[in-house]
Amino acid sequence: MSRPLKRKKKPNRSSLLDLAWNHLTAGRWDEAEQLYRNLLVHTPQDPALLHFLGIIAHQRGQPEQAITWISKAVAIHPGFAEAHNNLGLALEGVQRWHEAASSYRRALALQPRLAASHNNLGNVLRQQGTPGEAIACFHQALTLQPDYFQAYNNLGNAHADLGQWDEAIACYQKALTLNPHFTEAHRKGSHRFLLHAD
Repeated sequence: MSRPLKRKKKPNRSSLLDLAWNHLTAGRWDEAEQLYRNLLVHTPQDPALLHFLGIIAHQRGQPEQAITWISKAVAIHPGFAEAHNNLGLALEGVQRWHEAASSYRRALALQPRLAASHNNLGNVLRQQGTPGEAIACFHQALTLQPDYFQAYNNLGNAHADLGQWDEAIACYQKALTLNPHFTEAHRKGSHRFLLHAD
């Protein structure tokens, strides 16, 4: 006696979101994008989906596309702090420093404890020629996240901008203590220690 065929269960939205997230975090951009786009057909005003598509564009080196997607997300959901932060990163990609700083400040107004936004704002302030203000941002990031080795590296850069070589080297060394494989800090620390100049 033959058994009736079981109809294959259609994946629900939650499982598709989980699958898309797994692809995204594994760097499988094409697979993640396809899933997010398919989901967006049914919920075109979903700020999370728009945000994720912006992250994928940013990771692919397409900052203008990232700005478009993430701008839509924050227009729909202005209180989306992480999206404001990531919009800032995309704006940095096209050297729109003032707008990037504004995005980081909006993120921090919504979530003052976002260490990444303090760090990112510090980087933009360095680009705008205000390393003293940048130092305050990096210190705030490190207060919130003491093991933030990238912030120590960036703090070192800001001290170097001001010619504060001992402080810069100490920051690079701290970054390396936290992450011995962080080659940028190793290279910069060595370079500045030997030459004391850019």
